[in-house]
Amino acid sequence: MPDIHSYNKNMDLSVSSLPAARAAIERFMARRTTQYCLIFLIILNALVLGIQTSPAAVAWCGHWLQDLDNLILGIFVLELILLIAARGARFFRDPWCVFDLFVILIATFVIVNLFVAVIVNSISDARADDAATGGANRDAVRRELDALREEYSLLKHEALARRR
Repeated sequence: MPDIHSYNKNMDLSVSSLPAARAAIERFMARRTTQYCLIFLIILNALVLGIQTSPAAVAWCGHWLQDLDNLILGIFVLELILLIAARGARFFRDPWCVFDLFVILIATFVIVNLFVAVIVNSISDARADDAATGGANRDAVRRELDALREEYSLLKHEALARRR
């Protein structure tokens, strides 16, 4: 069996390796291919956002458009994380980077806001159902859980009795 520490021999995570890692990330982000991919994603995202303004297109393939929009946003968030990791405080001195950061923060804020709205609506729907039934659903669930606990307890005691 290999030594558990042998896996870490090639991973130098000391402070001296940070500048090399930052430089590697910076080189990757500055590659022409990476830049072209990011430009393509910006154009694709603009097209997706434009298509999402059409009710007919949203009715036809709205969930696919939203998934694609979320995927592209995730890639842009990853880009920001990589740039911040590579540049550190220098990231915040570049006006384009700060602009990108604000655009991405606004987009993620919208998604988080929608997520919170869905959760709040689910909770209020559950409370409304509970109020409409006078708590009957909640009581039925409690009775079912109590029955399951009792059945589990009986099975456990039977298994213990068989062992003796």
